[in-house]
Amino acid sequence: RTWWWKMALALGCALGLIALAVHLQLPDYLPSRPRQEPIISGLVYVNPLARVFEFTLGMFTAMVWKKLEPRLRLDRVMGTLLEMLAVGLVVLNMALSERLSLPVLHIHWLGLPGYEWLHGGGVVCISFALLVFVMALERGWISHALSAPLGVLLGEISFSVYLTHQVLQRTYAWKFSALKSLPLWIVFPLYAALVLMTSHLIWSAVERPFRTAIINLWPRRRGDSDRPTSSSRPTANPPGPRTRELQASLETPGARMRSFFAEWLNPGLRVVLVDLLVIGCLWALVVALEHRPVWRASTGQTVASLSTLLDQTLPASRGVVFGNDLLLHGAALQRQADGGVEMTLVWESLHQVRLNDHVAVHLLTRADVGKVAPPQRQADYVQDAQKSWVHEHQLWTEKTRLPPNMVQGMDFVGLGISDDRGGLVDISKGPRDWDNRRLLLPLPPAAGASTQPATAPR
Repeated sequence: RTWWWKMALALGCALGLIALAVHLQLPDYLPSRPRQEPIISGLVYVNPLARVFEFTLGMFTAMVWKKLEPRLRLDRVMGTLLEMLAVGLVVLNMALSERLSLPVLHIHWLGLPGYEWLHGGGVVCISFALLVFVMALERGWISHALSAPLGVLLGEISFSVYLTHQVLQRTYAWKFSALKSLPLWIVFPLYAALVLMTSHLIWSAVERPFRTAIINLWPRRRGDSDRPTSSSRPTANPPGPRTRELQASLETPGARMRSFFAEWLNPGLRVVLVDLLVIGCLWALVVALEHRPVWRASTGQTVASLSTLLDQTLPASRGVVFGNDLLLHGAALQRQADGGVEMTLVWESLHQVRLNDHVAVHLLTRADVGKVAPPQRQADYVQDAQKSWVHEHQLWTEKTRLPPNMVQGMDFVGLGISDDRGGLVDISKGPRDWDNRRLLLPLPPAAGASTQPATAPR
């Protein structure tokens, strides 16, 4: 009975946060910005108060569904057409979401924060609410197909999927960089299986029991009404037969859904243990793939795992892109017993390339840094004498030895990649000189020298 001011309050929360972001002149997201710096998306996109309008809209949609579902009379053909129309409207709305959001950029009190809120969900939430309403009617073949046990199971765990998918996605990106070199048809099914199994475990062991405990805090009224009752009048709008049938099928799926998924929809301790076992096996596979050996250019031999190599590399050398073709995962410089230095480079191809580039290895003193002049000493080499092709996101290592007479008195190794014209390509980050075309790596100190390596100027 008070839905209108609750909807207005939820929308007002979003508008208030948009106005606050405009007033504070918050910047947009950029990868180079410090992670602790407030940005627009933090206030109007991921902030729960900015998204509460969509949640409230979902509650409103459920209320409308309860009122209208018993009264609507649609056959299977008309129901299917209505479902197809709702799906088409959502797809069209998503395709046009940016175009529909752009006009608010010219409104002073909305600006970029208003655009981000609309483009991030505000524009499409109405059409999605309509889609949920139409599918909940279950009058067409699309909703009938989605009502299969597997569809119901995926729907039940969908909120847990929402909670876990980005956590696991970022874990992949930050902790398991070697998986990036695998084909997508291997990585994505592994990721999807981990998300679904973890979500089912959370739904089984956390969401369902806690939801039941919270609901049981309130005493149940007599009868099966979804609305407050009064002793002076009969219950209004009792659930229709289709609603009761649907509720019964969800609450006791084992009675109706004699299938493999019935037990997963009503899980017990055995299912939870199976979840834990499968999740453990999947993580074991992830770790095994992460620590698989990588191959060495020219010789074709396999070497230590990527994780082991990266632990030995210089922090300033990690994640550096050379030109448009190569990503340096890290460079390790180890002083040898005779005073020489062994340099190991871990590369990844950003797309299919031929390993015919020259790697420029310049030995520099501190005074040489920044000078546009030929280096005093250099140990350049061709990446692969066989000029092999490597596929996209393939990993390999290159190892070269710098003899003692070459590194004596030197402070840095200058690393670059020459292009077809003989010039050095641009380098994305790290301590550099030569107009950001040569990466500067400090040489490890010799035995008996200071243990503090030289620091390259930025």
